[in-house]
Amino acid sequence: MEFLVNYKSVINNQWNEVLEKLRKNKKSVGWTYDVKGIIVPLFLIMLVDVNRITPLMKDILKGIMRRLDYSMQLDDMELTEYYKLWRNSVDFTKEEHSELYNWCKNEVTNRVREIVSNKYRNAYLRAAEASQLLSEVAFCTGKTNSKDEIALMHKAEFTRHRSFRAEYDNLPK
Repeated sequence: MEFLVNYKSVINNQWNEVLEKLRKNKKSVGWTYDVKGIIVPLFLIMLVDVNRITPLMKDILKGIMRRLDYSMQLDDMELTEYYKLWRNSVDFTKEEHSELYNWCKNEVTNRVREIVSNKYRNAYLRAAEASQLLSEVAFCTGKTNSKDEIALMHKAEFTRHRSFRAEYDNLPK
């Protein structure tokens, strides 16, 4: 129930209150059953201009809606329009944008390191998706020069973990 309250707060443009609560949550794994599994990806996607949404971001938005048991079945066009309506109601100052991005980057990096270092093989795909999402957001917001820069950095950090690298290579580009 906690994550529904937090999710509704984000939707209602009270994201900074949710961020303050989440800063106390030091959990890096177990996001499937935790509020971070919805809010961190949602925060990352919120940082992107509405016209730069990638296929991975659409898939993650669909996954969030599934997790929240959202009953409407939306095709890609409807989902994009629904997202644009909501996203246009959210405004960030440069400082807020930077603060939110840096917090999300730290959370995703900790998640990837925790999953791969401890060899939670069943979660390698989720770690690769989180890394790729962060990488795409960084590119779309002008923080990196390549769509894959951060994800490739995470991949290079774990050269001896073939299964993680394979999951990353199997992500749709």
